[in-house]
Amino acid sequence: MRAQARQYADAVDSQNTTDPEANTWLNQSLAQLWGKLTKLDAQRFMVTSTLTPNDALEYDLADATVFAPTAEDFMSIVGVDWMHSGGRFPLEPFAIGDREVGSLRTLAVGPVYGLTSSAARYAIRRQGVDGAATRLAFDVAPPAGTYEMHYIQAPPELTSDLDRFDGVAGFEEWAILRVAILIAQREQSDISALTMLWRDAEAEVAALGSARDVGRNKAPAKVWRRDRGGRRGMWPYR
Repeated sequence: MRAQARQYADAVDSQNTTDPEANTWLNQSLAQLWGKLTKLDAQRFMVTSTLTPNDALEYDLADATVFAPTAEDFMSIVGVDWMHSGGRFPLEPFAIGDREVGSLRTLAVGPVYGLTSSAARYAIRRQGVDGAATRLAFDVAPPAGTYEMHYIQAPPELTSDLDRFDGVAGFEEWAILRVAILIAQREQSDISALTMLWRDAEAEVAALGSARDVGRNKAPAKVWRRDRGGRRGMWPYR
């Protein structure tokens, strides 16, 4: 990818931009591309980790013996499910402003099965400089059992010339062209043609980045509601 960027910028033999500098720009560009693709399709880089809670309210993502994802691997959370009696029960998130609201209520997590539990809700807290302070938190001790945390992986950092980034549909071209523009600017070259190519790549990412299930039409999602009694059920829809 670095070589392609130099070719685009007509700077194959130039050392105005060193390889380490080009590598830094490339990793930054791939991180931006990762964010764009995540916004278009949150499940593209989603992975699932299993947690067995021990009555604590916070869990350290850096400790692989307690929780699988490491701090460096975590970007953002998608959701947390309680796996119980063969069923999957999504937990609700809570914000810092409503951390005490309803924390003592009882919630019917599965009206059909008659399962009840304390209303544990989840949040992602802190980060720190290197991500090591990131925590999965609950407002009350979660019920015993197994939990699945679905989260978006952090963008990778290429550290070797043998490392590769799979852009699937050529999406990596967006990052390569961005680096080519930066190199060309360092060379004080005209970047207008590169900018046009980059905008074309941007349009391709926007058009195809979310089109991974093209065989069926979009359908209404099954969502949850909460009534005044603090119970939840499937929202009826037609």
